[in-house]
Amino acid sequence: MKNLLQLDHIFIWVYKDAPEIEFFKKAGFTSIISGEHKGQGTAGKYIFFLNFYIELLYISDQAEALNNLDNFGCNYIKRSQWCQNKSSFLGIGLKMSPFDQKNIPFTYKEYKSVWMRDKALLMATNNQNLNDPLVFVLYPNMEFPNYNSIEELVNDDKPNDFKENHIHKNGIKTLTSYKIVTTSTSEIVENISKNGINIEKGDVEKLELTFDNNINNREIDLNPNFPIVIKY
Repeated sequence: MKNLLQLDHIFIWVYKDAPEIEFFKKAGFTSIISGEHKGQGTAGKYIFFLNFYIELLYISDQAEALNNLDNFGCNYIKRSQWCQNKSSFLGIGLKMSPFDQKNIPFTYKEYKSVWMRDKALLMATNNQNLNDPLVFVLYPNMEFPNYNSIEELVNDDKPNDFKENHIHKNGIKTLTSYKIVTTSTSEIVENISKNGINIEKGDVEKLELTFDNNINNREIDLNPNFPIVIKY
C-alpha cells in the first residue's frame, strides 16, 4: 500500500542571513538560492535536489514576525532561538498522495500568507509545542517538483535558472532515504510515522539524509553546529 504522506522538504532554523550556509558550500553544495517571505518576517536560503530541498530559514524582520505570531499558530521567534531555548530546530513539509484534507492524520489550521502560490499551508496545531518539529502539509500547487533524473529535469518546461539550481559540485542529485529522530512525546509523531514518514522518538533530536544510496560512501557531519549527517 502506498504511503499517504511523503517528505516534500525540510527546513532548519538558522541565524539571520543564514551564515550557516558556508558549512554546506564547503561540502560541495554549490547551487544555492535565496528567498523572502513577504508578510511573515522570514527569509531563507534553499538547496535543491531532484526530489527534495533543504531550506535554511531565519527571522529577517523581527517586528513583522512578531506581528504575525497569531497567524503562524506558534512562536516562530522562539523556534528560531532553538540553540538557546531547546526548541526543535526542524520543520517538516509534507505532501499527500492522493491529496485529501479529510485524511490528514493530525489536527491542523490553515496558515495564509501573501507569498504563497496557493491558498495556504495546513499547519499542525501541535506546532504550539516548541520542542516538537514544526509539521505542515502543502496543497498540491505548493509541492516541490519531483524528477527521476537530470534528463527529466532538463526536458521539463521550467526556466533554465531553476534547472541549474539543481546541479551541485559534489554531484549529489536525489534524496534516497532519511531518518528523523525527535525528543517529542506528542501523538503526532506516531501518526505521521504510521502514514509513511520515517520519524522516531529518541533522546536527542537529529536528522540523517542519504543521497544517491550513498554511492560515494562519503559523509558530511554538520555537528556540532547542527545535529545533521548527510551521506552521499
